[in-house]
Amino acid sequence: MTPSSAIARLGSGLLRTTAVAACVVAVAALTAGCGRSKQRERPRDREQPLQADLGNTLVQAITGKRSAPVTAQVVEIVESGAFTVLRLADESTRAMVVTPAVSVAPDDSVTIRDFEVVRSFQARPGGRRYDVVLLAAHISGKSVRLRPFVEAVHDPGPGLPPGHPPLPERATVDVITIRDGQVVIETVTGIEKADQAIVEIVGNREAFRDRFVKVRGKAVQVVTSLGRTWVRLRDGSARGEQGELMVTTDVDVQAGDILLVEGTIGIDRDYGVGAHYVALLEAATLTVEPGPQPFDPRL
Repeated sequence: MTPSSAIARLGSGLLRTTAVAACVVAVAALTAGCGRSKQRERPRDREQPLQADLGNTLVQAITGKRSAPVTAQVVEIVESGAFTVLRLADESTRAMVVTPAVSVAPDDSVTIRDFEVVRSFQARPGGRRYDVVLLAAHISGKSVRLRPFVEAVHDPGPGLPPGHPPLPERATVDVITIRDGQVVIETVTGIEKADQAIVEIVGNREAFRDRFVKVRGKAVQVVTSLGRTWVRLRDGSARGEQGELMVTTDVDVQAGDILLVEGTIGIDRDYGVGAHYVALLEAATLTVEPGPQPFDPRL
């Protein structure tokens, strides 16, 4: 072998050795990097289930820390008028909760949602003033029912919600309820009649017993109970009890929806906890019509 060929072979061997060493170093670096990446991800993976498991409590709701639904026990039914005032309790505290007009059994477990913290609230003119309440638009529970017709008489005094135009005298309205954390005072107008008007059905309910009807109206109050949606329907055909029809359905309905409702009329239905309906459209099929009318608080 000549000197020049020996030098060339030695150089080739050194290059191969250097390349192998570089590969080993690269693999080791990749392995170490992967290990560090997994270690950084593990704490996050452990934290995620803890966040998902967090629930809401009354004390968190009252302090404004969480707005998620709250489930609590009915300790006391304090008032039953245009609003229902309940004292609820859970493991964190007790709190006063104001809902639309519902009937509920004492000691029942209920869930409230879409609520706001309101200070210095009066459920009826001249009545008790509560320092702090949760004003809840929705309540659900096994015993929760829409209370039968409640006369909604609004007083222009201290019960007037902020921003509402002044009313010169006591006036009967269709509904006083709660939506989006605010008191809503409403009369229903401009509903196009379907086959029957509500006043025709309620005013002649014996003649409509077990008859199929089709009515159009506005869902002014909605609750869920016993796997059903309970709707207080009004069409503006009459004030007071004659212009109101209770509806049960398995369709999801929102307060304020304009509904075309079909079903069979039941008479004198009693669902306990004070929920006795003179006329009820049971297990109704319905269509939510497009373009629901906005709530107009003016009389």
